[in-house]
Amino acid sequence: MDKRTVLIIGASSDLGCAFLEHYGKEYDTIVAHYRRMNARLESVIQQAKGRVIPVKADLLNESEVREMIRYIENENAWPDSIVHFTAPQCENQRFNKIDWQVFSDEINIGLKSAVMVAQAFFPKMTKDHFGRMVVILSSVTCGEAPGFCANYVVSKYALLGLVKALSAEYGPKGITINGISPHWTNTKYITNQPQVLVEKQVAESPMGRLLEEDEIVPTIAYLLSDEASGISGENIEIKYGKQIRK
Repeated sequence: MDKRTVLIIGASSDLGCAFLEHYGKEYDTIVAHYRRMNARLESVIQQAKGRVIPVKADLLNESEVREMIRYIENENAWPDSIVHFTAPQCENQRFNKIDWQVFSDEINIGLKSAVMVAQAFFPKMTKDHFGRMVVILSSVTCGEAPGFCANYVVSKYALLGLVKALSAEYGPKGITINGISPHWTNTKYITNQPQVLVEKQVAESPMGRLLEEDEIVPTIAYLLSDEASGISGENIEIKYGKQIRK
């Protein structure tokens, strides 16, 4: 395509910023959703020199999500590519102690926002017979899921179901949708995790460390490219030679 527009849901996240720092220059227009602006995203916006349309919305608030969508439409910034990064931090808790509201919030932030955005912009992609969507899932959807974070596991599997369903429906219309599932990555997302769990992940890695942002974002960039037209409905695990215990 001659001109490309990407919508980043969760642009203020570490991975969102890393993607824009490395690949933002490939897009004519970047619609950068955020809930809280931070210095890193501000720097990305400044360096993009007018190509970024920042838009604020709390994904727990349906009216704000709808207002975000209307704003994008009014700006005529129809995306041909969407990356969905957003998820609340996983809080470890026993299942019987997790209030239903926690499940509901997790699903609204992840699944519901992805559904609303896809419903808004897939019709235009269908008309153009071109579209790309990448959803950030998690290694919990690959192999054995961990305990003590049922709400997180459930929401990620729900998003995986969305990837599979939309791929089947929209693949013939030129739209691909894929998930990527990174293992533990060195970002602020895991700052609330017990140090013992972080050390366990490092010990189990053949590389002796967690993944880094730069090892995740190239896969996203490829799945959004023209060259990835034959890949859809996949859940691509990103790991470091780690063997999942069965």
